[in-house]
Amino acid sequence: MIRKMSENEIDIMHISQMVERKKAILVNLQLMVREKEQWKGKEKPADVEVKQELEERYSMEGTVTIGNKRYPKQIRLMNYFRGENAWYLDGKASLFRYLPNAKTAQAEYFQKQNAAKESFYSKLSDEDSIQRQTGEEIYGKEICRELVSHHYGYQSEWQEFTSNFDEALFYACCIYEDRHWRPLNKQEIATDHKYGVIYSASADNREFYEKEREGRNTGFMVPAGEVPFMRCHPQYSYAMKMMPEDDLRDDGRFECLVFEHTEAMCQAVFQRMGNGELIFRKHVRNLADICEMQVNS
Repeated sequence: MIRKMSENEIDIMHISQMVERKKAILVNLQLMVREKEQWKGKEKPADVEVKQELEERYSMEGTVTIGNKRYPKQIRLMNYFRGENAWYLDGKASLFRYLPNAKTAQAEYFQKQNAAKESFYSKLSDEDSIQRQTGEEIYGKEICRELVSHHYGYQSEWQEFTSNFDEALFYACCIYEDRHWRPLNKQEIATDHKYGVIYSASADNREFYEKEREGRNTGFMVPAGEVPFMRCHPQYSYAMKMMPEDDLRDDGRFECLVFEHTEAMCQAVFQRMGNGELIFRKHVRNLADICEMQVNS
């Protein structure tokens, strides 16, 4: 469903989502205290009581089963969000958004995209070189190559999501240029970026996690925070693999929220996220720079 959203509604969502994130952080702090008390041998930790439903939702301990695979658990807030800074042709993954109609043209298109990504993968797999340049230990960590390549600008069948509304709003109001993020300006808003889009879905929808039903691709929402080379905040990062026919605007799990950009609003969102500093993890920035240099080499 497509729905127009006012700036006032955006402010209300920002506040309500911020309150929930703080609640999730508090629950994890309480769980840390409880674990510490239990480690000391106390059967009933003093003044630490966490409701089971809150622990199941917000705890980052352990793993979670999605489809037939287990993943490290992340904070699961009430919603998944995806922000886009323009009204595109559709809500498809980038690999399929501009897919030619002719079968021969499609084959050539996929061949070209795959060749470009294979070159990137060959450089990405040189873990010895990366570790020497960054000091970053990545052995033993599963690298989702398709997801990483999409994160650094290649066409991909993956789409990235976040459970942090403010992060999605940042991507819906800002643009990446010369290896830096900045707010949309008046000229861009007047031409190709008049509207911002935020896709929103309930994280309680079981179709994001259960085995897909016969004859229907439901699309799994996979935690992406532990994937090496990803710059986004690990607590809130998710991703979903798409098929050529999958379109978020036709997906009943998602609501498509559309709003009009203003230069003042984009600047305010940019500043609220510390000019982008609150989006990306500082300790992987050096690693991210190397990945971007490989993309452009």
